[in-house]
Amino acid sequence: AEESNYAIEDFKNSVSLNGSLGDFNYLASFGHQYTDGLSAISNGTESDPFNSYNGNLKLGYKFSSNFKLNTYASFDNYKANFDDSFAMVDTDDVSESKQYRIGISPEFKYNNGSITVNAAYNDIERDIQSSYPSRYDAQSIVVDAYNRYTFNKKFYTVLGVNFQDNQMESFSIPFGETEFSQDIDPENAQFTITDPYANVVYVSGFGLNINAGARLNNHSEYGSHLVYSVNPSFKKDLSFGYIKGLASYSTAFITPSLYQLFEPAYGNADLEPEENQTIEVGAELSVEDIATVSLVYF
Repeated sequence: AEESNYAIEDFKNSVSLNGSLGDFNYLASFGHQYTDGLSAISNGTESDPFNSYNGNLKLGYKFSSNFKLNTYASFDNYKANFDDSFAMVDTDDVSESKQYRIGISPEFKYNNGSITVNAAYNDIERDIQSSYPSRYDAQSIVVDAYNRYTFNKKFYTVLGVNFQDNQMESFSIPFGETEFSQDIDPENAQFTITDPYANVVYVSGFGLNINAGARLNNHSEYGSHLVYSVNPSFKKDLSFGYIKGLASYSTAFITPSLYQLFEPAYGNADLEPEENQTIEVGAELSVEDIATVSLVYF
C-alpha cells in the first residue's frame, strides 16, 4: 500500500458457450489464471508465478421422451513455482499437475421410475522439479448405476451399485543417481470398491419425513462392511411459521487412500480403516418473513 507500483499481477479470463439445437444440447468452456508478484516464502526476494488453465465440454442428446444421453470431457493444468520451505531460501522449484476426465451418463425413464448410469475415467499426472524430484501418476474408474422408483407421492426408493477402481504409481531420483526409479508399483498400489446400496424416502401428509439408507462396502483390501443411516424429521405448520424436530443416526467406514498406504516415506501398509457413528438431534423454529432459529446437538 505504501508503494506506487500498480502492476497487474493477477489475471483471470474465461469464456463459455452453451445452447441447444432441437434435442441436442452443448456446453463448452475455457478458463485461465496467471498470478505473479509474490514469493512462496515470506523472506523471498523473487516472485513465484502460478499458472492454470482448464477446459470443459458437455454434449447431450434426447433420443426420445424416455431416453437421453450426456457425455463430457475436461482437463485441468496447473503450474506453480515454489521455494525451499525448509531452508527458507529462494529456489527455482516447479510443481506441475495435469488432470483429464471423460464421462458418460445415460438415463432411461419408465412408468414411475428411471434408471441412471454415471461412468467416468480420471487420469492425474504430477511432476515436481526440486532438490527431491518426483513424479506421480494415478488413474481411477467410477461407475454408479441406480434405479429410482416412485410408488406414490409419499414413498420412493433408490436402489443402486457403485464401483470404483483406483491405482497409482510414483517415481523419484535416489540420492547419488540421475535417473528416475519407480517407488510405487501400480500392480501393488491398487484397490477396487463395489458398493450396492438402497435408500428409502417417506413423505407423509402430516409433517413426518423419514429417509433411511444402507450400503454394503466391499473393499478388495478390507473386505465387506455395512454402513447405514436413519434420518426422521417432523414439521408442524403454525399460524406464524413452523416448528420442526429432526434426528439422525449414521455409521461410516473410511479406508486409507493409496498414498497413505503405499508411499515409501510417509505411507503405512498396515493402516486399518476408520469406523464411526454419528448421532444428531435438533429443533428449528421459523417465524415467517422474520427469522429462523435452529438448535442442533451432535
